[in-house]
Amino acid sequence: MNLFEVLKDSFAPLVDGEKPPLHVGEAFHMWAYLAGSEETMRCEGVFENVVSDPELREKLHELRIEIHGTIIEDLKELLLKEGVELPPESESIPQLGSVDVPFGARPTDAQVANLIMFNLNQGIDYASRYLTNSLRADVAYLFVKIFMKKVTFAATFKPLMIKNGWLKTPPPYHK
Repeated sequence: MNLFEVLKDSFAPLVDGEKPPLHVGEAFHMWAYLAGSEETMRCEGVFENVVSDPELREKLHELRIEIHGTIIEDLKELLLKEGVELPPESESIPQLGSVDVPFGARPTDAQVANLIMFNLNQGIDYASRYLTNSLRADVAYLFVKIFMKKVTFAATFKPLMIKNGWLKTPPPYHK
């Protein structure tokens, strides 16, 4: 059973009919999520250039291309279809491969990994909020897809953080 197919089939009757115009909240939420995703993807490109762990670099590439790249495409497509002007893009970051940047001028692999997890958590949180605030089924479905992509990636990313000792955990609670 493919979760995306089940969700698509669930939303299909609502999506295929006549759609009301986007309400201002839906337009803003998609616009803001797009702007944030584009900036996040740019930072991931910088991180991909400077991290030393090859597995982390591979996960960054996956996150940048397969997760954020597709989220950005989906958001742009729906916004343009609805006549919403896209946010201005900042300049793109060239992919340089592994660049040797001196310590102190670059973040550590642990810092990058924790920032990625923080950003994933924020993206999941906002996607779930925007999903519940959407009246149109196609907008809600878009945020369901975003939510699931980020949750799935986070589930595959956390073991890498644990393996490398990068995951910050609070101390045990004792009464």
